[in-house]
Amino acid sequence: MADGSDRVREAFNNGEDVEPISSGNAPPPQEQDDEQLHRKCAQLPLNDFGNGQRFSGYFGKDVMFVPRVSWFCWSGKQWRKDQDVLLVRGLAQKVAKEILAESEFTDLEDWEKEKIEHEAMLKIRHEALDHLKKDRTPEQDKELLELATELVWVDRIKQRKYKLKSDHRSHAKASGNSAKIDNMMKESTVKQSRNLDDLDADPLVLNVNNGILIFTVDRAAQRARRDGGCTAMNGTVEVTFVPHDRSLMLSKMMPVDYDPDAVCPQYQTFIGRILPDVEVSNFMQRWYGLSMTGLIGEQKLVYQYGDGSNGKSVLVDLIANMMGEYAATAAIESLTGTQKRSGGEATPDLIPLIGARMVRASEPEEGERLREAEIKKMTGGEPIQMRANYGDTIEVLPKFKLTISGNHKLEIRGTDNGIWRRILLVKFGVIIPKDERDEDLPKKLWAERSGVLNWLIEGLVSYLENGLREPEAVLNETKAYREESDPVGAFFAACCEFDADAPFLKSAELMKAFRLWQEQEGQTPWQPGTITARISKRAGKYRDPDTGLQYHKHKSNVSGYLGIRLTSTHSIALDEYEMKHSKKYKNGE
Repeated sequence: MADGSDRVREAFNNGEDVEPISSGNAPPPQEQDDEQLHRKCAQLPLNDFGNGQRFSGYFGKDVMFVPRVSWFCWSGKQWRKDQDVLLVRGLAQKVAKEILAESEFTDLEDWEKEKIEHEAMLKIRHEALDHLKKDRTPEQDKELLELATELVWVDRIKQRKYKLKSDHRSHAKASGNSAKIDNMMKESTVKQSRNLDDLDADPLVLNVNNGILIFTVDRAAQRARRDGGCTAMNGTVEVTFVPHDRSLMLSKMMPVDYDPDAVCPQYQTFIGRILPDVEVSNFMQRWYGLSMTGLIGEQKLVYQYGDGSNGKSVLVDLIANMMGEYAATAAIESLTGTQKRSGGEATPDLIPLIGARMVRASEPEEGERLREAEIKKMTGGEPIQMRANYGDTIEVLPKFKLTISGNHKLEIRGTDNGIWRRILLVKFGVIIPKDERDEDLPKKLWAERSGVLNWLIEGLVSYLENGLREPEAVLNETKAYREESDPVGAFFAACCEFDADAPFLKSAELMKAFRLWQEQEGQTPWQPGTITARISKRAGKYRDPDTGLQYHKHKSNVSGYLGIRLTSTHSIALDEYEMKHSKKYKNGE
């Protein structure tokens, strides 16, 4: 044909077969997944937002950001907190290399690629028409002009394709700068953000060194646990062991291998020696088993009390070390003292307790006063506010069980059930003779940690099936502790009756009755003014534990009370005592 169409067809029909170039020392071909990822990321904008998306694309499965806390990295076993952001920044520094690899996959839009594909045909047609010169028709002149315009566009498109690669390479180089890395990480936080509550969220999932333990109870109990736990699951418990799984969002881990066949004979001997009461040792097994979980329904704390050299510190140290990141230590000063925190005050001492399941504190000084309001908040099952120095305030739901150990009992001023229903006093009364103490015992017990883990699992299963079940010995010790801490309440319980119709009782009579009770109990009697003030302060506030009745101040000619009377036994004892010591009581001594 005179217009050269046959040459165009020939160019497409007679393509030359070309052998592929040998790879020589070139690296092996990229895996398809990497190639697809590079193709996808090559389409992202060349700015900070685009780099944030790239960081998520290349490394997002291995990192996450928890607002107001920190970055976390997947270690293969857990989501580990990157406190100094060194691991995450190291990954961000690698993005520049990935952007350079993307440059090979920069691409034009479909219409632009179509133009380039037709370039050869356009050139042949343009050459054919241009060859006709004076023989061209007006229509062919018009077509020639249009072809020239098209070829100019094709050339510009080819230049743009080269510029795309060039711009991508330049952006890759710039993305290695510190400011670009900072901005990349900042922009990626939106996509990589996770809530703090998402970490270690299932209270009955436990991450250990060689896998994950999952405790499953019946359906009814599982519904209860979604509300934050319950005092007892009351169902058949199944223990499942599975491989580590990043989707479970576990940020903590026990440095202990699970071995269902492991035993701990030395540990069993140790427990039997320091807690010879089997009911008490079984209770502690349940308590420490519960401390492996995030269940918070009990609202209790255990106070391990006893003189030194009784094994209580060895026990709590072993369990805490086994718990690893699930355990934290609270400074005893955080739990004791009289100073109240202000609303906006920083609480750096509480920050390490976030996410902990077991918290221990130890060695209060003699006479230290328990900060009862703090204890109620920590064990109350409600969110509390914490703030690091120079940090933002965050709201956290405490998941820990608190264990305090000491040679001295803390002073508890509160007399209400709000504090005392939380206290469980466990007495360690066996003193190990000096010649029987083994300095290497902690190492020996640690060597049996897989067996001790099975002991803890048994305790947890027992708790999940039947509850905490405080033994009588613990309840009795706690009751005695409460009475020691509240002599007025103990006096009321032992020597008084509450009755709305009780006749007027003089304040002086009640004071003398209280002093007699103190002497009977072997206590040093208080001064009369102290007794009068303490009893007066409780009027209208104290309620009889059995009836809920109160006593109230009343004044006629002398000060006294209505609604309270002495028991007949104590009244008779007081009369007899006054007959023998009338002068002493007459003078109010």
